[in-house]
This record gives sequence, structure tokens and C-alpha cells, in this order.
Amino acid sequence: MSWSSIPYETHGKAQAENIIRMTPGPTRFAISCVQDIKSAFELFIPESIQKILIDMTNMEGRRVFKDNWKMIDKTDLDAYLGLLLLAGVYRSNNEATASLWDAETGRSIFRATMSLQTFHVISRVIRFDNRETRVARRAADKLAPIRELWEKSGLHAMPAAAMRGKPAGGVAEKGQGKRVVLEMTEGLRGHNITCDNFFTSYALGEELRRRRLTMVGTVKNKPELPAALTGIKNRAALSSKFAFTETTTTVSYCPRKNKNVIVMSTHHKNAAVSSREDNKPEIILDYNKNKGGVDNLDKVTGTYTCQRMTARWPMAVFYNSPH
Repeated sequence: MSWSSIPYETHGKAQAENIIRMTPGPTRFAISCVQDIKSAFELFIPESIQKILIDMTNMEGRRVFKDNWKMIDKTDLDAYLGLLLLAGVYRSNNEATASLWDAETGRSIFRATMSLQTFHVISRVIRFDNRETRVARRAADKLAPIRELWEKSGLHAMPAAAMRGKPAGGVAEKGQGKRVVLEMTEGLRGHNITCDNFFTSYALGEELRRRRLTMVGTVKNKPELPAALTGIKNRAALSSKFAFTETTTTVSYCPRKNKNVIVMSTHHKNAAVSSREDNKPEIILDYNKNKGGVDNLDKVTGTYTCQRMTARWPMAVFYNSPH
């Protein structure tokens, strides 16, 4: 690729990639399905997911407890999920589970819903797949213990993508960041995607453009970047340097001496710099504005998390799904 310090010619007409032809908010189908709080909740954990949880948990319960296992049903599952959510509401993920049931310091609703022993038993045996067939499936899919639940849960909201880590052979996946973004944006059109430096690359921006999506993201000092942007020697504080291709604008901004932040965008087409005291480029201001929503969501889910102590990674994934 060839970078230029001069912006390419642009036109006033909005890019096709940034024209959203959908109405924000719940779909008509979702609205028609909601009559009360319970029906709204079941849009997030629908009957298909509940069936997996009930069937696989009963299978594991029979394996562990034999004839002593008492089969759980939808009422039991709703009660269990409700207590997980309530623990999140009380911000008690770091509180010992037993203390939630304590007669003096706990919350009466926990004791009224089910016994502490029942809660522990369900937590011990709750499963999301058939362990008898897991070994064969896991050879080709590290997410096998929770794959079916994962796929079905992706139907109620934006898709989720797994960070798979190293496969059995020990060779790390190449281009994982690009894959994850493309999986999560499957089906989207006319939006801008904001991402951090693990995901951002020139190749990702080009692929998103082919899907009529734009990208704004921080980027590491990758070989594809011109040396003028990565170098910080003799750069003045609060200064910016831009580089352009026909499709991409990249800026290197120095918030202070010997420190730079590089942001790549297929949405911005010029070298616009704000009139603020810090002279931040418009690209970075837009990035910060959009990332603020992500950071706020992360803060809220962290505050009201349903996460409980567990040594099972599929359970850790599940604890995060009721958010």
C-alpha cells in the first residue's frame, strides 16, 4: 500500500457505508412478544436455551447422584437464574454464597426461593452439553462444552465471538482479532465499528468496507504503518501527523512528549483537528466518544455481575450470559 500526507479527493455525499437503513431499538417481533417482565426475560434466555440447561443438568445430576437425584424443571431453573441475577443486583459477587442465605445477615428472598444446599447442588451439576460425546467434539472445537448454548444465545442479540486461544497443537491462531470482529459484525450494514488495537488493522478496515461498514480503532506499531507516524523523536506535545490512502486515514497524536497514540479510520477522510486546548484530532475525539459507551457498559456489567466463584470455565461463561 502507498501512504500520502495529503488527503485524497472526497465528495460531500454520505458514504454508503455510513447510511443506516434500520430503525434503532427493539424489533417489532420483540415488542410483540413482551407482555410483562417474565416474557421480556425469556427473549434473552428463550425456551431453546432453557431446554438445553434442564436436559443436560438432569443428565449430569443422574450421573453424579444416581437415584438420589431429584429432576429439575423450568420452575427450578427460573428460580436458580433469578437468584443469580438477584445476587448481581445486590452487588454480591465477592460475598460468600452462604452469607446470602444467612438468617441474620442474608436476604430472606434467597431462603424463601430454595435452600442453600439445593443452590449448591444445581451449581455443581449444571451442564450445557452431553459429556459422553464431548471428547470427540472438543478435538475440533475448544468451545465444545458450551457450544450449543453459545450459538443459541447469539440469536437474541448481537453475535458473540470466542477468543479460542491456542489449539491442541500449540500454534496460536493468526488474525484472531480480525476474525472476531468479522464474526461479531456478520449481517450488519451501514454502521461504524469502533475497536481497540488488538483488533484494528488495515486489512480489517478493507474487509469491513466491502460489507459497507466503516472502522475507527487504535492501532499498534504495525509494519503497515508509515515510519512518519510511528516515530516520536523530536515530536512536539499535542501535535498530530496524518497519513492517507484512498480508503483509510491514520493519525499519530502526541498527548505529551515521547508518547503517541495512533488511530486508524475508514470513516474519516481529512486531517481535521479540534480547536480544543489539547488539539486532539477529530478521529480521536470520535473514537473516545464511541469507546465511552463500551467502557460504561463494561463498568455496569462489572458492578452488577452474576459471576460466582468457579473452577469451570464454561460456568464462568454462563455466569456472564444473564447480563
